[in-house]
Amino acid sequence: MSSNYPYSETDQESWRRFFVAMESMWTGHADLFHPWYLNNVSRLLPFRERIPNLDELNLVLAPIAWKAQYVDGLAPAWQIAELLNRQIMPVARTIRPADQVFFANEPDIIHDIFGHLPCLFEADYRQLLKAWTVEASHQTITDLDRVNYHLNRHIARSQGHLSPETASSLEAAARALENFTEQSPSPTMLWEKVYFWIFEFGLVKTREKVQVLGAGLITSIRELERLARGNVRLKELDRDTLLASYHISSEQDLYHTMPSLRECEDLFQSVKLRLSHSLKLGEFAHG
Repeated sequence: MSSNYPYSETDQESWRRFFVAMESMWTGHADLFHPWYLNNVSRLLPFRERIPNLDELNLVLAPIAWKAQYVDGLAPAWQIAELLNRQIMPVARTIRPADQVFFANEPDIIHDIFGHLPCLFEADYRQLLKAWTVEASHQTITDLDRVNYHLNRHIARSQGHLSPETASSLEAAARALENFTEQSPSPTMLWEKVYFWIFEFGLVKTREKVQVLGAGLITSIRELERLARGNVRLKELDRDTLLASYHISSEQDLYHTMPSLRECEDLFQSVKLRLSHSLKLGEFAHG
């Protein structure tokens, strides 16, 4: 696959607009970002004026023995886990439209490079990511997992392009599926939720501050601004709140926090115990 994707000048301008806004957040709200992220944003500076290609990303990642590979936007959790387990950073080849620069409906190259790449240079982050991939990459993929992925992908990509009636029907189907999976999530869905609330929308809350770690939140300027103003609802992440539904293609109305990243190991263990118990009871029969 070519390492040079044909981005248009409009795409490059969207990249530059986001870069300017992101630099403003780094300097104006530095305390908002977790040190694992902020300590490594300098690695993005050579790409201030244009979108990097895969060859350039591979050179950046070479010191930690990682590589980059294009994926098609919102990739399924099992594909992400398989790539990460091989020390390959998934990079969406698409870029958000000009009218979605400060919030995109699905992951794009801005999300992956600005959101995920800096933290990869922290050994503790890579160790945490590895702990997740070891579990997530060995789960059986069910029909329910596939339905959930394709439904969410279709909703993300069809935002603003469907009739109100069709959009309403899709949203109703998604809500029904969410309600079911909250009560009876598959193993893959459980690990996908872990990934979402740590690596996509992870927040570390201490007495002094709330710091962002997750790539989805980092690359949503509008949500970062609300967080900086304190205009958000927060709830501690645990084995119960982990199961709460979330909206991939819209801004979150509730964020889950951890007092420290050491709690991630406890969360992983609680998920493994839940899955072990559920398997003994024969609860997973979704295909």
